[in-house]
Amino acid sequence: MQFMTPKFPTGNIFGSIDALSIPSGSGEIESAITLLRFVVSPASRENWGMSTKPITFHCHKHIPHTGEDICNAIANVEAWSQFGGYGVLPGIQSAAYETRTENMVGSRIRVRNTDGSEHVEDIYRWVPGQAVAMKLHEFTRPLSRLATHFTEEWSLQPASQGTAVTRSFQMYPTRLMTRPFLWLISQLFRRAIARHLDEMARM
Repeated sequence: MQFMTPKFPTGNIFGSIDALSIPSGSGEIESAITLLRFVVSPASRENWGMSTKPITFHCHKHIPHTGEDICNAIANVEAWSQFGGYGVLPGIQSAAYETRTENMVGSRIRVRNTDGSEHVEDIYRWVPGQAVAMKLHEFTRPLSRLATHFTEEWSLQPASQGTAVTRSFQMYPTRLMTRPFLWLISQLFRRAIARHLDEMARM
C-alpha cells in the first residue's frame, strides 16, 4: 500500500501535533490523521520554528553479537528484505549494490520497497565494528513529495555479551506544510526499526 499525499486545508495550516500519540493496531496513519487539529496561533507557528528542520528519533537495543558481525550483516544487502515495515509502512522487497567500494564509504545501494517505491542509500561513514552512516534519498513518489532525504547512523558500543546498538534517524521534510504527515510516518518508522532490532537480537 502506498502513502497518499495529504490534502491540507487552505489558509494557515500550521498546527501543533506534539501532544498526539499514534494509536496501536491497523490503520494507524488514517486514525492519526483524524486526530490532527490545526491550531492557528502564534504559539503553534513558533513551535514549528517556521523551518524544515529534521524530524529525529533514536532506537536502542542490546544485540548478542559483535560489532563486526553487525557490520557484516548491514553489508549483506541481500538480507535487507527481512525489514518488514510496520502497518501501512512498506517493507523492503530487494536491495542491490550499484557501487561497492573496498572500504564501504561511497557505496551506493538501490532499494525497492514492497509497495513498488524506490530509493537510494549512500554510505558516507563506515568504521568496522563501531559506526555506520547512510543517506537515504532519491525517493520516488509518494515519499518524494514529503521528504528530501533521511540519514541513518548506527552506533555500536561493546557491551557484556554483545553490543549496545543505537540507530539514529533524521528525516528532512520538503517544506513546512509536509512536516505533519512526515511526522506521522516517523512514528511508524520508529516502530519498524525497533521491531527490526528485536529480530536482529534473536538471530
